[in-house]
This record gives sequence, C-alpha cells and structure tokens, in this order.
Amino acid sequence: MSLTAKEKMQRYRARLKEDEVKSDLIKQKDRDRKFLKRTTMTGDEKNLEREKNLERVEKHLKKFKAVKGGCIPRKRIPGQVQVENLIAFKLPQILGKAKQKVMGSLPATPRKRTAVIAALAIKGCGTSY
Repeated sequence: MSLTAKEKMQRYRARLKEDEVKSDLIKQKDRDRKFLKRTTMTGDEKNLEREKNLERVEKHLKKFKAVKGGCIPRKRIPGQVQVENLIAFKLPQILGKAKQKVMGSLPATPRKRTAVIAALAIKGCGTSY
C-alpha cells in the first residue's frame, strides 16, 4: 500500500530535520523569498496584508474573551499569588503596566510598602482604615 501525501510529508520533514545543512539552506531560501515579496509589494497589497493580519489577531483573541473576564489564561506558578478577579483588565499586559505605575510611586522600604498596599486592599474591600 502506498503512502499518503501526509505520511510522505512527515517523512520528508523528519529527514530534513536530521540534515542541518539542508534545512538551513531551505530556511534561508524561504527568508529570501518572503523578503523579496515584502519589498516588491504595492501599497494596496500591503494594506490587504495588514487587514488579513488584523483579522487573524482578532480571531485569536476572541478565544479568550469568555475566559476569566477576557484575560489570557496563564500557567500556575507555585508560590505565586493568583488573582482570580481580573475583570477590570482585558489583557495581562495592561494589568502589568498598571502595577508598574503603582510600584514606581510606592515607598522604597518593604515595611512601608506592605503597609500602604494593606491599607489600599482593606479600603478596596469596602471597609475604612
């Protein structure tokens, strides 16, 4: 029984991975081909390519809209505090930027920094400090 196209391609790629010189040559040719295509594109083609890329990104991000209020799920790291309620931020990058701004304005000493964060956490829960 003959091999299917999928099986042939799998074998070809496995052989290619074994031969580093040949795989590097093919990768370089592919890079050159794509560079030549990008440099010879007209303005309309570039705009069309940008629109396609934007659609791909939006499609990819739609997967995460329903998960944890829009935050992209991450692997759980042992010993790190996990915040489950991140509905205020759609992306973890935005949360990181907000944290960075706050950290820059906190006191330098760890004791004072902890006290300020504890006071803000208590005030954020609806109780007065």
